[in-house]
Amino acid sequence: MWDVVIEVLGIVEEDVHVPCRAGGLVHQMETFSFVYILKMMLKILRMTNDLSLLLQKKDQNVVQAMSLVTDVRTRLINWRNDGWKPLLEDVKAFCTKNEIPISSMDDTFTKWGKSRKGGRNNVTADHFSRVDTFYVSIDSITTGFGHRFNEVSSELLQNFSCLEPRDSFSRFDVSKLARLTEIYHGDFSSYDREHIQDHLELFIIHMRRIEDFRDCHDIASLAKKMVELERHIMFPTFIASLSWH
Repeated sequence: MWDVVIEVLGIVEEDVHVPCRAGGLVHQMETFSFVYILKMMLKILRMTNDLSLLLQKKDQNVVQAMSLVTDVRTRLINWRNDGWKPLLEDVKAFCTKNEIPISSMDDTFTKWGKSRKGGRNNVTADHFSRVDTFYVSIDSITTGFGHRFNEVSSELLQNFSCLEPRDSFSRFDVSKLARLTEIYHGDFSSYDREHIQDHLELFIIHMRRIEDFRDCHDIASLAKKMVELERHIMFPTFIASLSWH
């Protein structure tokens, strides 16, 4: 839509009845730096779009989501290592096609917000576009991934997903659920931790046998149904695990 946007901004600028800064926007858009950042942003958004859509789903599969987090982060790191030159060539091709002047990567300028005095804050266009823009942007995203989806939180999410009752508890995993009692060891006695697997195995047999639990589609509906049928009295350890979630 590049040509259309430029054309519309030109029309708006020529309309003397509508005071605006459309002409200035056209001037900014028709620069090498604008195209470079635009192309980089579009690539990042395409790379992360599938994960973004999956994380927004109300009925998301946590295991699938966490697996995709790992894949997207790996892809971003690979692009950081090998993607700058292809990106630069793509930007140059676009600028050539649209008659936009191409900056020399050897040009020197002063960093934004820094003093020109002594030239100590001067950098080349190559350094600015590759290091200060490309690397910094990707590093910021991958660091954010690390903070939000670190090893501990990823393990917790995947283990919690084993509690989901959908499809007759198809994701139920005794060993992963038992692992939660080790992570939250302060909430359980040594006796509970020692016998948790026996409790969970009895629980899953009971849940799959009782017809009333087959309509449960998430943990909230499972907890509600357990209280309605007084199964929270029969399985207090499992109710404790639901409270973590």
